[in-house]
Amino acid sequence: MKSNAFVIAATSVAIISSSVWSLPANAAPNPAPNAPTATVVKTVRVDVDGDGKSDDVRVSDLGGDRFQVTATTAKATSSITFELGYAARAQWYGAAKLDGVKGKELILSAEGANPRYRIFTWRKGALVAESFPPGLKNDVGWSYWGYRFFTVGKRSYAEYMSLGKVRKNGIDDVKITRSAWRNGKWVKRYTSIVRKSASKVLVSQGIVASVYVGKASIDVDGDGKLDAVTERKPNGITTTWTVVSATGKKFSYTSRYGSLEGIADVDGLPGAEFIIDTGTEARLWSVLSWDRGSKKFLALPSPEGSRSWRQFSDYHRSMNYEFAEVSGKRQLKVIEIDGVSDQVFFTTYLREPGNWSKTKSWTETLDSAARDALCHGFCGVKLTRP
Repeated sequence: MKSNAFVIAATSVAIISSSVWSLPANAAPNPAPNAPTATVVKTVRVDVDGDGKSDDVRVSDLGGDRFQVTATTAKATSSITFELGYAARAQWYGAAKLDGVKGKELILSAEGANPRYRIFTWRKGALVAESFPPGLKNDVGWSYWGYRFFTVGKRSYAEYMSLGKVRKNGIDDVKITRSAWRNGKWVKRYTSIVRKSASKVLVSQGIVASVYVGKASIDVDGDGKLDAVTERKPNGITTTWTVVSATGKKFSYTSRYGSLEGIADVDGLPGAEFIIDTGTEARLWSVLSWDRGSKKFLALPSPEGSRSWRQFSDYHRSMNYEFAEVSGKRQLKVIEIDGVSDQVFFTTYLREPGNWSKTKSWTETLDSAARDALCHGFCGVKLTRP
């Protein structure tokens, strides 16, 4: 593209009710008299009921700490409502085949909440909470520590991994409880202690499975036609974005630890860029552009000429990027918001061939309301997410 770039409710069609997340997969849902007002935060199509056809899935924010997941299959519509607490926000994590029943489970994550994950499945025409494998004390739910799901032959297995003794040599004890799916439930097989390096312990955290996140349509290669972008988490620690162009050509990018902020036209040239939070302690974004010449994703330089875009200029000053069109050129305003004073630092740039050209810098003193109203993250461009 750009040669100058750098890389619960049981329901029928007529009846809908709800229940809380904590119901096990074999429990009867409880009806609720009033349907809450919902703000849809995610829609995705995935086979929930196991009939081989994609169903409509919707995640909604009900306000406060309440959220709702709704699935519509060919035969029924069902919703399930859950609360997080701790001022946590639910985020769509993806869909994956976890247990031994046909259809994919729906996974949501919540930073700061305990348990960290909410997983729902389809049973007898309705969404219910997926029962979790043995291994957790007091059965508190899907915790921060790891679950690995896999299949051997036709049998589904789950392993719950928790950290045991932490050793000084960088090798830690990890307790693994393996279960098998038998007769409609997880049955414990055995528990073992293994020793893993710190890096492998990190891999063990979260939901380790082949997770489908979603699909979006946006022009990535710059030919003016919509391309299909699919996001998957193949192993719990990496994320892969696969692009299929309008002509059928396929290319992809894989990030270790990274998460997608969005896909957007950052530089004003044909084709959209991937904005990826690198997930590192340095707190950086990678802005990646598809280069049609080298047939690779290359890093679009930041206004500072770096391969990465900073999220913070120091530990308390956030970096934010607001885009606009000025006299036919792409303008970028970098906004540094000081977290310990009322000062905000502004710098504007114009996009020139191959680089950003600085035009102006100034400082303002703003109250908290004015600072809150400023751009946070990437603004002025439409962010598309699969």
